[in-house]
Amino acid sequence: AWKSGKIYNGDWNHDKRQGFGTQTWPNGNKYEGDWYQNKRHGKGTFWVKEGARLRKQYTGDWLDNLRDGVGIFYYKSGHKYEGEWRQNTRHGRGKMVYATGDVYEGDWVEDKRSGLGVLTMANGDRYEGHWLNVYHSLCIDFHMFIWTGGNKIQIYKSKLV
Repeated sequence: AWKSGKIYNGDWNHDKRQGFGTQTWPNGNKYEGDWYQNKRHGKGTFWVKEGARLRKQYTGDWLDNLRDGVGIFYYKSGHKYEGEWRQNTRHGRGKMVYATGDVYEGDWVEDKRSGLGVLTMANGDRYEGHWLNVYHSLCIDFHMFIWTGGNKIQIYKSKLV
């Protein structure tokens, strides 16, 4: 235990958390998984304390204390993201299942939908196309499609610079 109130049970190497271990913070949050040089590194799961219970928030790959690699993030709102991470942000291929029943599956860049992707609405409508985060990238052609009644209809096309 540390003066800060953190408690660690697990493997040590040269006075550093290394190998498998569990750390609990004074606020009740908990991490269980791999450590390297005192940092969450490898496979692990992080829980957040909510009232009298722990809620799993993230399980997957860690690199230097950050979500990095492939993992699943469970949002308090009921949303769930499963896919690639880079430095604590959704980045790469991933699937977001929203509490409403809507599902987006496709590319993410710096926590935003950006690139090829499909949004399937809970009512069955589908939006398929190139998603664009205008603050971080430029696009020559942008197309958006909707699937309704089994037919693919282009609803938007634009050239952005």
